[in-house]
Formats: sequence, C-alpha cells, structure tokens
Amino acid sequence: MLDYKALSSLHAVLKFQSFDKAAEYLHLTQSAVSQNIKRLEQECGRPLLIRARPVVATPLGEQLLAHFNKVTMLEEGLQEAIQGQQATQPINIAVNNDVLATWFTDVVCQFSASDKTKLHIKAADQAKTRALLQTGEVVACVSQIGTPVAGGDSIFLGNMYYELVATPSFIEEHLKGDLSATAVLKSPSLIYDEYDEL
Repeated sequence: MLDYKALSSLHAVLKFQSFDKAAEYLHLTQSAVSQNIKRLEQECGRPLLIRARPVVATPLGEQLLAHFNKVTMLEEGLQEAIQGQQATQPINIAVNNDVLATWFTDVVCQFSASDKTKLHIKAADQAKTRALLQTGEVVACVSQIGTPVAGGDSIFLGNMYYELVATPSFIEEHLKGDLSATAVLKSPSLIYDEYDEL
C-alpha cells in the first residue's frame, strides 16, 4: 500500500517548487516533508525528485504523482456523491493552441454554466497532448491521435481546417506573387513551439 501522506508531500513540493511552501501548505515542518519524501524514495528504491531549481520529478516520481492526482480526483468525486460537496480539485486537461484560439472557449463557457468544477488547462501541441494524458498529468485532452490510452476512451470531435491568409503587402514582399507551397514554406512564419509542424 502506498504512503499517501508521503505522496501528498511529493505533490506539494512539485506544485509549489519549494519544501518550505509545501510544508506550510500541508501544516508540517520542512523536515517532516523532506523525511516523507525520503521514506517514499527508500520504499521505491529510487529517487523521485531531482533537487535542483526548478525541482523536477524523475520518471518514477511523475508516475507516482499521476497516480496521486487520479486518486485525489476519485476521492473528491466520491465525497461529492456522498455529501453533495463541490469538488475542489481542478480537472487537468490538455488542449492545443489552435483549439484554444478558436472553439474551446465556447466549450468552457457551456461547461462553467452547468458545473462549478475548476478546469486547469495545459496548452501543448496537438501531437503532445496525448503524452500528458499518458503520464497522468491530465485526465483528458484534445489530440490529433485517436487511439485511446489504456483505461481510457477516445471520441472523435471533428476536423479542423486551416486557411492560409496574408496581407497583399506580405504576398508582394515575401512571396513575389508566387503562391506555391514551396514559396509559402520559405516565407517568414510564426511557430508556437519546437513541436509545431504546421
């Protein structure tokens, strides 16, 4: 059986990026938080944190954190069913930038009108959102990959179509009137991050 008090210390240290702030949040001493994590590392036989700035979870630490997040969400759902309390743990979801910039705000508005649960949205490239779901950092994602993760389900939402637009001056200056794919690919462009292949 996992030590959930120790897991809550691991979660708090990674959340607040500080042993002191984690201790304050958990109403423990900094030493107790450190000992909890050390005990958990001894039980697992491997380090769970890379104690640097910023504090980073090891791959095993990420797995344990994902498990802790799922258990916390399940317990809050159960408490809500038993006592009619509103869940305080936000639902972590991953959405790509294009979706955030277009139709997803309507979804959030409709959701908030019927449910007061907080959403924590992680922006990531559409090819990377599924990886966040696999590691347990999020419980749902919008992805270009339709294959469901183990224990999950996949629902087809539709297709997004992209339309290339530019001002007449941009076409004149950078494309010289040549609207071929080769010319467009050579023109100046904005990419969101290193994973953006559009």
